[in-house]
Amino acid sequence: MSATRKTTMASIQHCVGNFRKQEWWQRLEVEMHAWQKDLPENWDDLVVAPHFFEVQREYEVDATRVMGLDHTGTTCYCSFDYYRTALRYDDGDVLYEEIVYSEAQCAWRLYDGTWLVRRALMTSEDCGVEKVSYRVADTMPR
Repeated sequence: MSATRKTTMASIQHCVGNFRKQEWWQRLEVEMHAWQKDLPENWDDLVVAPHFFEVQREYEVDATRVMGLDHTGTTCYCSFDYYRTALRYDDGDVLYEEIVYSEAQCAWRLYDGTWLVRRALMTSEDCGVEKVSYRVADTMPR
């Protein structure tokens, strides 16, 4: 194979690879976060659907914040989760990490401008059972 042909083939593969990556990212932006997962039944038509997501991860603790933006770039969804762990020993003196506290909050902007907020808390004393509550707020939770 000539050097020119090798260069051309490499250029084509590079372009096709970049196209595939861009296509994957576009699909990922819409599907990357299960924003409807905790939305109560029959509320789908009342919330503004996000088109893009911004994901922020805290590097010092196990925490994530996701912001969903509508087609105009306005925030219409937000969620955060936080986990605190502790080291434990099992019966065989093997060390493992256990979640001792978790907190998660999701909020969806409704078409009337208010926000539906879901908050879930779990501690090790709760034996892994989340305490979940919903409320409607005038502003996006911070």
